[in-house]
Amino acid sequence: MAALLLLGLLSCTRDNRVLVIQQDTPLLQRPFPVGYPSSAPIPNSIVRVLQPQNVTILSGSFHKDFHVYKVRDSLGEEGYVIGRTGVTVENAVNGPARDRPSEQ
Repeated sequence: MAALLLLGLLSCTRDNRVLVIQQDTPLLQRPFPVGYPSSAPIPNSIVRVLQPQNVTILSGSFHKDFHVYKVRDSLGEEGYVIGRTGVTVENAVNGPARDRPSEQ
């Protein structure tokens, strides 16, 4: 399962993948969740809340506890989105990606 997720993230390019935001989702300043790790949180902030939209994936990576995407939104603002329910990867032209990461 992790190998498929990694393969999916490695195949994300700015030309053929989009992140579909299906519910309000924070656009983060840094590539990890707010309050992570819980034992000694590293400072991070929410740049703004993305309302449902498609955003361009610039890169993606999988971590032990989460996966994260660097994205550019429709206003040209860049930041990070943490993979979760309501956030899916799709082909920009052809619909849902076969290598879509599982939702958390």
